[in-house]
Formats: sequence, C-alpha cells, structure tokens
Amino acid sequence: LSAEAGDYMENAYGIPPGILCIAPLGVPVPALSSTPGGDGEVNIVSVSFCRPVKRLDKIIDALAVFAGRHGRLKVNWRHIGGGAGLDEAKAYARLRLSSFANATYAFHGTIPNSDVKAFCIQNKTDLFINASESEGIPVSIMEAMAAGVPPLAPDVGGMADLVSDDFGVLMGDNPSVEDIADGIEELMKKARSPEIRRKARERVENRFNAAKNYPEFIERLHALAAGKR
Repeated sequence: LSAEAGDYMENAYGIPPGILCIAPLGVPVPALSSTPGGDGEVNIVSVSFCRPVKRLDKIIDALAVFAGRHGRLKVNWRHIGGGAGLDEAKAYARLRLSSFANATYAFHGTIPNSDVKAFCIQNKTDLFINASESEGIPVSIMEAMAAGVPPLAPDVGGMADLVSDDFGVLMGDNPSVEDIADGIEELMKKARSPEIRRKARERVENRFNAAKNYPEFIERLHALAAGKR
C-alpha cells in the first residue's frame, strides 16, 4: 500500500524489489468541500477506534494544553469511532477538558461510513487530527483530505506518503503532548487558507483517488493473469 511497506517487505523478508508493486488505497472524491469555522473558534475532528494504539489520551491532553493557551478561542473537538475504550476516553475527556470554559467535545461513537465521509462536509471543520502509535495509510485521513480538511498526523507507517507540511503538519513518530498542541497551533494558522485546503484535496485526487487506483489495480491483476508481466 505504501513505499514504506515495500521497503519493509524488501528489507525484512528479502523480497526482490523487481516483483514489488505499490498499489495505494483510495477514496471517492466528493463534489463538495468542507467549510472552515469562523473567527474565534477552531473545529477539530478525529476518527478512530478507541484503543490505546490510537493515543486518544495524548490528543485530549494536547487539547487541554491548547485550550489553556488560548482562553478566548473556542476549541471544539469531535471524535468519531467506538470500541472498548470509548467510555474510558469519555471519562478522561471530562477529567481533562471540563474545567476549560472555552473547550467543547463530543463523542459520536460508531456511525455508518457514509455518515463519516459526510461529517466534515456537513460540519464546519478546520483540521483533522491523528496521533496513532502505528498506522498503514489511514483511510480516515484520506476522506478528510478529500473534503479539503488539512491533517495533523505523526510520521508512522506510510503516513508520509499521504500527509505533507505543504498542506498539513507531519509530526515526529512519537510526538509529545506539547508537540501535538504545537502542531494544532501551527496548522490552525494556515488551515483556513483556500490554497492549503485545495492542496489537501488535490493530494487525494492525484494519489489516493479510488476512481483511478482501483481500476489500475484490477488491470495489473488482469495483466498478471494473462502472463503479461
């Protein structure tokens, strides 16, 4: 799915690079794009299962740091995704964020994929945040970027193939709470730029477009089956 995964297969298992082929995932590119929020607010969305590898506790701690820095800025966080750790995440958010009058949060749990894809378009969204310890190339970020939402994410797995500082913020592979808060601050300053949002969308259109990638993958398989390597 990514150059990073190809390198791993080559280095860990000795698979000859000549028989490796990168076949990225893809998502549909919607006709409509997301709208950023207004002055005095920042609207942040995350999508993941609620489990330790997703490091939601770090996101929550970073939001607390960020809200504390910007007492006059309304900080709105919305998380989509359920899982065994959902109640724990809700409790931790209450503990860390309820004392900030300028911070709001909501957990939407598990919702249909069509609703996930529509969420950033139907709701004002400034940026998308991911703090995972391990990833491939997250479809959730592709879907947000396809809607024109700039991403903040760690440099793990194949993330660097998707996220760039040109239209988002690519952090280190193990960002601290302060690093994430700094990333929110950096991305907030450019997240409402039409050019930045256009570039995020174009990355998906050019590299992770389902209408292009999946037919190409099928054609490759067909060629192999026909002996046309």
